[in-house]
Amino acid sequence: MKRRIFQALLALVFACGLWVYVITVDNPNDEITLYDVPVVLSGESFLHDRGLMLSDQDTPTITLTLSGNRSNLKKVNKSNITVVADLSKTADSGKQSLNYEIIFPGDVPDNAIKVESRLPDRVSVDVEGRTQKSLEVKWVYSGKVKTGYTPEKSSLELSQRSISVAGPTAILSKVGNVQITVDLEGRDENIVNEAVQYVFCDTKGNPLKDGEIDTSRLEVSATDVKVSMKIPKLKEVQLIVDVIYGGGATKENTKVTQDVLTIEVSGSEHLLEGLEELQLGTIDLTQEMVDFTREFPIELPEGVTNVTGVTEVNVDVEFDGLDTRSFTITNIKGINVPKGMIVDFKTTQKEVTLRGPAELIEALTEEDIAKVTIRVDFTDAEPGTTETYTASVNVNINGIEAVGVYEITATVTAENVA
Repeated sequence: MKRRIFQALLALVFACGLWVYVITVDNPNDEITLYDVPVVLSGESFLHDRGLMLSDQDTPTITLTLSGNRSNLKKVNKSNITVVADLSKTADSGKQSLNYEIIFPGDVPDNAIKVESRLPDRVSVDVEGRTQKSLEVKWVYSGKVKTGYTPEKSSLELSQRSISVAGPTAILSKVGNVQITVDLEGRDENIVNEAVQYVFCDTKGNPLKDGEIDTSRLEVSATDVKVSMKIPKLKEVQLIVDVIYGGGATKENTKVTQDVLTIEVSGSEHLLEGLEELQLGTIDLTQEMVDFTREFPIELPEGVTNVTGVTEVNVDVEFDGLDTRSFTITNIKGINVPKGMIVDFKTTQKEVTLRGPAELIEALTEEDIAKVTIRVDFTDAEPGTTETYTASVNVNINGIEAVGVYEITATVTAENVA
């Protein structure tokens, strides 16, 4: 039994040895064919320098028939063979025929494998013009913000104002700029660094439709634009001009018209809280004698924007049925003269204008005028001074009052004590 096992093992060893001999000595060479070996196209950057580029096409492939020692051939397949075609000397557009180089894996000895055939012998590629340009970013708005808010379009900020694009000249010749759409629909807060996709537009600025150009062939510096914009709260604010009636002018006989009563403003909720009205100024009718129009500038707190755009308010004043007459008044008196002081009036008479209903003004008599008194208050006067004082006028006639501002000059001295 042991003898039979030994003989069997001996026969196996002999068979293996014979196989090795056949493979390595008797028939050491073999041949293989590799199909669809991809060709690497090098030097494309040289094309770009010349305003050229490869057309959109499938990667060229070749078929190789190789011969050599079987052990070396086993190390070769279409994945580890490198086939390189050089584009660096290509100077024109159109179809180009290129030679190529075959590089075997590093663990295959030099000249160990022979190329029996290579099909095709040269590879063909299509070359076309290449353009690089900077496209301006333009924008449009869509939708409306939430009621009570306003888009502050002047605050719009873009992460970039242009997009650098490179690609086939035939494609880029159709492109004039890029456009983003800022969507405002239903917004009630600021837009902060929001990424917005852009679309390509033709040379007239109209967005290109899908399929009009092959955008996949374009190299772009950015695929979107980041947008920021303020969307503050809106509020209606009253504009107030105070009117001081007097000098015969009352609410009944004076027409006061304000051309703008309210404006809309925008700002943060904190700034707008409590801002219900704006005081623009005051009109004192005791100092106005005839109809007039006055302008009041609208000034807002810092950080609040006038959305309406109106910058001033015009106030018209018309005195209805009133008339004026001027008289020389000599009845000048001092009041509140400090004890121990004497007043010497340098101004001894003053022309005073009286205003009231026309029929009353027309009926004034010398006796009525005698009742008119100019009064000067010397409460804060100091002895040894000559000053000009603002005086008040007491008319003492029903329905009629003095209008205007009157000044009287007087000297105040200390009273001599015997």
